Amino acid sequence: MANSITTTAPIDAPEESDGHVIPFKARLFWGLGSLGTISYINIVTALVLVYLTTIVKLDAAVAGTLVFVARSIDAFSDPAMGWITDHTRTVAALEPGTWYL
Repeated sequence: MANSITTTAPIDAPEESDGHVIPFKARLFWGLGSLGTISYINIVTALVLVYLTTIVKLDAAVAGTLVFVARSIDAFSDPAMGWITDHTRTVAALEPGTWYL
C-alpha cells in the first residue's frame, strides 16, 4: 500500500533534493550559526582595515579597495570551488583533505 500522506509547505520553504521540506527550526538554527561565522569574518575585515591604515600607513581608499577586491574574488571563487569539489568523482577526491592547499 502506497503512502498517501503528502507534505505541504509555504511557497518560499526550501526543499531538499528528494522533495522533503526543510523544517523551519533547522533553517533558523542554521542561519544563527551562519550569523556567528559572518560576524567573525566582518570583525577580522575591520581589523585588517585598521591595520592597513594605521600600521602600514596606506590611504583608506587603497586599503578599502584591497579588501574589496579580495572579498570580490572570494565571492566568485568559493562557489566555483564548491561546484568543483561536489562534481569530482575520483577516489582521491573522496579522501579528507584532498582539496586543501
